Amino acid sequence: MTTDHLLGVPESRTGTSPAVDRTPRPRTVWWRRPWIVPLALVVTTVQLFIWPPYLGLDPATATVPVPPDLPWKYPLLVAHIAFGSIALIATCLQLWPRLRRRRPALHRWTGRVYVFGGVLPAAACAAVLLTWMGGPGWIGRIALEVLWVASTVTGWMAARRRRWPVHRRYMVYSFALTMDAFSTRALIVVIAAMAGPDLDLVLFLESVAWCGWLFNLLVAHVWLERTSRSSAHRAALAA
Repeated sequence: MTTDHLLGVPESRTGTSPAVDRTPRPRTVWWRRPWIVPLALVVTTVQLFIWPPYLGLDPATATVPVPPDLPWKYPLLVAHIAFGSIALIATCLQLWPRLRRRRPALHRWTGRVYVFGGVLPAAACAAVLLTWMGGPGWIGRIALEVLWVASTVTGWMAARRRRWPVHRRYMVYSFALTMDAFSTRALIVVIAAMAGPDLDLVLFLESVAWCGWLFNLLVAHVWLERTSRSSAHRAALAA
């Protein structure tokens, strides 16, 4: 079985791969990918706002309430924020086409940092906090952590096996779930502004626990399906 067959390019009836146009394509400069710079700016801005209350390691200044009878919650919360920040920063590096194209070894290392220094420990800390604390919406957040880990590990294992289309698909899903850090907070602001003083707190927490990351996954899936059809069409024309 040929590599082209694994990538979905049809073989000829003689069993050999069809001729593929390997003419180098013009490189896309960074400013023609308008999402890269805004993503880096948003990640940087979030880090500047999220960390000041925790730099003094004082539970009284935490933006998330820390019950006095649960002193272990604060260090676990700080660890979750730290590992989540690593995942966000590594995401920007992973999605940088120039780095992926010109420094593949560095791309692989930042990928390992994303998986083992960001996603896995951040999800583990969040799962412990959510399971112990409970409350409205905790099942939705646990579902997010499980899918975040599953998509990330699946993408990493696919890369280890050089199954690049599978790696790309599941890492896009992982990226969509990582971006829940932004989409859920935006959803909180929108719903709170629309509901006003009549806000049902339980319904509100249940809604934001699910809707942010589900919306991200839907957008990622639609984008993947559209780009997959375009790639298949180009491959058919080349064949």
